[in-house]
Amino acid sequence: MSQPRSYPPIYKDPFHKATEHLRQTLPLINKHKTPITPDNYAVWYEYVAGHNHALKTSVDEILSKGGKITPNHTQDWYQKHVLMDLPDQIVSSNESLKTIVDQALSCVTRAEASAETCGAEIAMTEHMLDDCQDMEQLRTIIASVAETTHQLSRTSQQLKDELHESNNEIMKLREELNLVKKAATTDSLTDLLNRGAFDQKLAECLLNEREIAVLLFDIDHFKTVNDTHGHLLGDAVLQYFAKILKKFAANTHVAARFGGEEMAMILFDCDKNEANAIAEAILEKFSTSRLKKKNTNESIGRITASAGLTCLMEGDTTETVLERADNALYHSKNNGRNQVNIA
Repeated sequence: MSQPRSYPPIYKDPFHKATEHLRQTLPLINKHKTPITPDNYAVWYEYVAGHNHALKTSVDEILSKGGKITPNHTQDWYQKHVLMDLPDQIVSSNESLKTIVDQALSCVTRAEASAETCGAEIAMTEHMLDDCQDMEQLRTIIASVAETTHQLSRTSQQLKDELHESNNEIMKLREELNLVKKAATTDSLTDLLNRGAFDQKLAECLLNEREIAVLLFDIDHFKTVNDTHGHLLGDAVLQYFAKILKKFAANTHVAARFGGEEMAMILFDCDKNEANAIAEAILEKFSTSRLKKKNTNESIGRITASAGLTCLMEGDTTETVLERADNALYHSKNNGRNQVNIA
């Protein structure tokens, strides 16, 4: 099964799936005379897998006009849609953070120097007070102390203002980094977690030995939906199914786009029967929905999904858990679809 993008790119497709993608990729590489470098292959691999929505849109836009895909195209798409421009964003964020820190340190250094100067002036004033002989000299000393105090106050206020500005810049940078993090863990089409983030969550569950159930879903005859109604409506179907998963996940469980028309859930603190009930409810909700074309209000007919379920077993790894769930999903597809099988 293919996974939506993550950074760094993670590919954990089983042998048969990766082999199928290779079979589909090679004719495209040959047709467009694309140099077979790892980054170029990653572009075509993700294109045929179908899970990278932004990449697929960019490629199809050129292909639909009879255009030729050049190495410049694939290099640009690799940076933009496979790596998601994240290396550049990370470098930019690091440079911004360094600038903020340098400015703050410079501000503190200036304030420290000013404080030392004021301290020296106050110490000198103490000696002058010891030698003070008349009122006029006392007034001069008091005026000097007042000016030194005002200078120290102004420096402190300047430091406060500059640190406040630095804090605002840090908060802004934090928001930008959160967006980068979200882009690295979220599928852009469905707004679910992507495959990389899902695998990480699953690995954490295994490490912490949490009681979980794993569900894999596959929308039935999805290629027919795309071929009959177009990819935009196919995307809308994926988004609708994702909304159903989000609703059932709420703030308790995890939902992710696993690859193409495949999605996944991690159900926490659920036994086999509870997890099966949730899966059945999701399939029921989806199959009884009557989706319509936005422009014509025409029904696209009944669309169903199939599911595979497994619960955590002793000695499991992420690979063994997903393999069982995948096998259960395979049985659901072969036994008539629109059903849940348990492995």
